[in-house]
Amino acid sequence: MSPPTLFSLQQRSVIEVRGADRSRWLNGMITNEISDLQGEKNGCPAVLLSRQGRVIADLHVLVLSDCIWLELESDFTESVIKELDRYIIADSVELQNLARRISRYCIEGEDAIELIRRVSKGSISEHRYAGSEVQFEGFKALVANYELGSLSGIQIFLSSENATEFEELLFSSEKTLVKGTAEAFEVSRVIAGRPRLGAELDETVLPDEANLGDAISTTKGCYIGQEVIARLRSRGKIKHQLVGLLFDEHVSSDSSLTSLGKKVGEVTSVVFVEGLGVAGLGFVQVEQSDPGTQLKVGKINAKVVSLPMSMKEKS
Repeated sequence: MSPPTLFSLQQRSVIEVRGADRSRWLNGMITNEISDLQGEKNGCPAVLLSRQGRVIADLHVLVLSDCIWLELESDFTESVIKELDRYIIADSVELQNLARRISRYCIEGEDAIELIRRVSKGSISEHRYAGSEVQFEGFKALVANYELGSLSGIQIFLSSENATEFEELLFSSEKTLVKGTAEAFEVSRVIAGRPRLGAELDETVLPDEANLGDAISTTKGCYIGQEVIARLRSRGKIKHQLVGLLFDEHVSSDSSLTSLGKKVGEVTSVVFVEGLGVAGLGFVQVEQSDPGTQLKVGKINAKVVSLPMSMKEKS
């Protein structure tokens, strides 16, 4: 079993939504149902779509007592605020980028929740995506039960002024805890098959193509892009699918995937995984998406593999 790993997530940020109309308004913007989120079940994944049903941003929603947090890739925070702001007409809603106020961390590992419980006070909800406030010695933090990288872990939100104190507390209390790098986090994300905005996700991608079905409610009322999603699911089908890939050699993350000399997809992320080799994510035509399918990047062999990837896979 790998030791628990603390990652500093400078690439993640939070948009805060305030105002009396925040819940009703936001529920009409994003794909998942948030009107009933509360208590120990106060979080969910969601997607902000264009009117054409394409991905503008993937989000993690946390409904707090006086506001709602939207957690996302920090490079896209301002553009998402600008997009959402277009739809604030006569609503009592305010949007704010919390990047300078909040530091983001995650702990990966099966013992992540228990680790935080040992060094803090407060009840941590075990409901998936839920967020709970905990008290450390001298400061508070919000702990949310979802992963961005590996298959097990938790997310941590705290005031930036307490970031150094938080790290010192964890490493002095938990001798098995290790500090992860940005490169290691990217490896973890790719192995888990989690798409990233700016790599796998943009406004050319439908959410079902990127395996984001859990972020879409099938019962809620209108939201931006709903008609396209409903029509696609009832009468159509997706043409491309996000898959895991293993390569014989290193390839670039913008390479074309071919079958019998014909382009059938593209690579979106590439990492080197110890014990597995060169691995990546990419989109291929649905007909080429079955695990075991053999493809090419130029003369380099590529094999489609299941997500999350197994360390037993070999190209």
